[in-house]
Amino acid sequence: MRGIAVIILLLFATASFAQDYFEAVEEIPKIDGTLLELESSLVYSPDDPTILYNLALRYQEAGDWEKARGTLSRLEKLKPTSAFVKYAIGEFFVAKGETDSTIYYYEKALELHYEYPAVWEKLVLLEPRYLFNLGMLYKEKADTLLREDVAEKAIQYLEEYKEKNPGGTYITDADAAIKSLRLLEEEIKASARKREREEQKRALLVDEKKRRLEERNRFWKERPTILGGGLRFWTPGNTELEFKVKEEIEVPEPVVVDTGGNTLVFTPTEQLSVKKVMKSASGVALSGGRFFGPLWACSSVYFGSAHPKYSYKKDIDTTLIGTSYDPYVQGTINSVSVFELTGEARYNIYYYSPLVLYIGAGGGIVYISPHEKEPYFDSILLPDMFGSIALLFRFDNIITGLSFRKGFIGKAQEGVIDLSVHYKIF
Repeated sequence: MRGIAVIILLLFATASFAQDYFEAVEEIPKIDGTLLELESSLVYSPDDPTILYNLALRYQEAGDWEKARGTLSRLEKLKPTSAFVKYAIGEFFVAKGETDSTIYYYEKALELHYEYPAVWEKLVLLEPRYLFNLGMLYKEKADTLLREDVAEKAIQYLEEYKEKNPGGTYITDADAAIKSLRLLEEEIKASARKREREEQKRALLVDEKKRRLEERNRFWKERPTILGGGLRFWTPGNTELEFKVKEEIEVPEPVVVDTGGNTLVFTPTEQLSVKKVMKSASGVALSGGRFFGPLWACSSVYFGSAHPKYSYKKDIDTTLIGTSYDPYVQGTINSVSVFELTGEARYNIYYYSPLVLYIGAGGGIVYISPHEKEPYFDSILLPDMFGSIALLFRFDNIITGLSFRKGFIGKAQEGVIDLSVHYKIF
């Protein structure tokens, strides 16, 4: 009895194992109910497969083999193409101990539904020659699904076929199938190792991404206030930006001068192009700000100067702007000063320590004034709006980097390059 129980448990486990990849069979469920209750139900539902099947089981349990067989015959006529019904009749003959009839109905069930592992598992116990068929069925699934456990199952049945059928018709075919399955197992193992390596790489990438996110969040949250400064190079982009002559200075009329055969017309300079005077200004910028998550709010003050390319003298032989002469511009423009006050919001678009990348936009005011021995031109005050990009390098609490910005609204339309160092103070 103990051996029979073990076999039943193994068959149940195998059937559950096979359900994952074999085509399911439409089965008739077992229901509760006594023999009398089912007989009464059959009166009202004479063609109900569920009642007929369970009634046959009750007759069988009661030892009424004739009524059980008759009820199963009615069920078979009602569902002639049901593999489950053929299997149920085979189980009936198992209970009666009629092996030939059992094999017959098991075979009929498999003709209707070949992928029926529960039937195969019981049939091979009665007819070992069918172990080859069962092994090849599992081999087909192993080739399709590339599953090592299924391949092992196929090899198990084929080896068992060879053992129990030493002179069997399909010994050579079984050997070839086993060899093919061994190769398949190696391929599956190689694929599994490859998947494992890929999963490990993905896990490492996930861990690395998580680590970077945590580090980035710490960068934003810990000591978010920063102060610093650096060098700034400020270049006006607008060629029409000009210093104008002060209103209180009277501009004389044009003067004609004879310079020894050449007659020159002198026109007082009423305006002076900033682009001519200062190609770019360099100086020092002081800045500070605070991180609010990925947003960086910052402001800066800049003091810069540039030396003019042209001097303006009373001497008529001195070139002024281009090829013009102007004896009425007194003195020399020694330098040009630039003062700038800006506010800006930057957003972090990339973080991979130590590299940090921000884009931003902001605005401010620019004050440009010429330094003259004798004041002649007015200073310029300009509003400005700009876009920027900053490439930074973080070393603990020290942030160094290079940033560029371009004015897009306002008269200056400047281009600015910053080389800066900041420190996270608190």
